[in-house]
Amino acid sequence: MIMQPTFITKNIFKEALKITKDKKGPPALDSIRFESCKEGKSAQITHIGPYADKDPL
Repeated sequence: MIMQPTFITKNIFKEALKITKDKKGPPALDSIRFESCKEGKSAQITHIGPYADKDPL
């Protein structure tokens, strides 16, 4: 799951799927969905830069 900004609506999502399908047609595109999830507090971390610079776990 990837958190979306609040201005992204289901209609914007559907249009993006249509454009992607028309241009690229990836096989797993039909399994992508847009939905809300109420699971409590969470965190999202974004790595910026090359993965070679990332410390090993």
